Amino acid sequence: MRFFTAGGALFIVMFFSPDVVASKVNEKADKTLLLREKEKPESNPQYQRVVGAMGGLASLEKAKILYLITQLKLSPCQFERNGAVDDGTKAASHLLKKYSAVKDRINTAEQFIDYVASRSSMSGQPYYILDKNRKRYPSREVLRNELAELEKRVGKVEPTKPS
Repeated sequence: MRFFTAGGALFIVMFFSPDVVASKVNEKADKTLLLREKEKPESNPQYQRVVGAMGGLASLEKAKILYLITQLKLSPCQFERNGAVDDGTKAASHLLKKYSAVKDRINTAEQFIDYVASRSSMSGQPYYILDKNRKRYPSREVLRNELAELEKRVGKVEPTKPS
């Protein structure tokens, strides 16, 4: 068991033998699939961090990455990597661990999605998000949808001016 912290949140990584679940890939990814049901983003502390970080580009991008990881953690969706299916909490811990190892080379949320959250760095196999009906969607598409939704909402908020 390992412990990691990010943005005040504690993540615990536990290692179990994986359940292998085979599902057919939905080749035409649903562009509206989000990790969580639509909700008021103000209820999500990571959303507030994104809004608060709007004054600086580097901190804004880091806040967006932590928002995506948190959305995955809180999601009822499942995450498939290398044939093993995990819940959102385990998936978030895995991505946080991967991100921590390369965060000095990742400057944007898009880079995080493309280089950390889309495929296994060991096997090269893509990651998938499974919805409640067990349909598989490439994680890259789902996380890009999630990021676009965040940016659409945050874009309506005036950036905080430094004092």
